[in-house]
Amino acid sequence: FEGTTGDIDISNATKLDTVGYRAFAQSSIKTLILPSSVVKIGEEAFADCTSLTDITIFDRVTSIGGGAFNNTALYNNPDNWHNGILVIDGWLIAVDENAKYLSGIENIRGVVSGVYSNAYSLKNAVWGAGASLPSNVETLCVTNINQYMYQIPQHLTLKNIIICDSVSESDLQYNA
Repeated sequence: FEGTTGDIDISNATKLDTVGYRAFAQSSIKTLILPSSVVKIGEEAFADCTSLTDITIFDRVTSIGGGAFNNTALYNNPDNWHNGILVIDGWLIAVDENAKYLSGIENIRGVVSGVYSNAYSLKNAVWGAGASLPSNVETLCVTNINQYMYQIPQHLTLKNIIICDSVSESDLQYNA
C-alpha cells in the first residue's frame, strides 16, 4: 500500500485476514476502514502515517503488533491520550511511563504487543495476547478467556482479577 493517500475503504477485501508488517507505513492515508475479515495487524503496520486520524478495527481482530500506530496522527494527538493511556477503537495502544492507573479498563477489548514495556508505575492492567506485565500490577482485567488465562504470570502480586466487558457470557460458559 506504499504511496496510498487520503480516505481508504478496503472493507470489501473479504479475503484479507492479516495487515502485514509495515503494510501502510509512511503512507499518507487519513482514514481507513479495514475489512471485517482481518484478524491480525502486524508490527508497525501504520507506523509513520502522520495523517492517519481515524481507523475502524472490527471485533475479529485478535492481535495488534507493537508499534502499529507509532507516529500516526492518532498517536501524536494529545487529545487522544487520557491519563497516560492511548486507546484506539477499543484497543490499548500505548501506556505512558508515568501512568499509574488505567481508567475504563473493563471496556478495553485488546492489548497491543509490548504496550507495558515502559509502564513501571502501573498498578492495574489489561491482560491479553502479547501483554507482558510489569511486576507492580495489583489489579488485572482479562480480555478473553482461553488457555492463556490460566498462565497469568506468577511474579504478580495480584489483589483483583476483573473480567473485561469484551468477554461474552458464552465465552465463560464454554471455558468454565
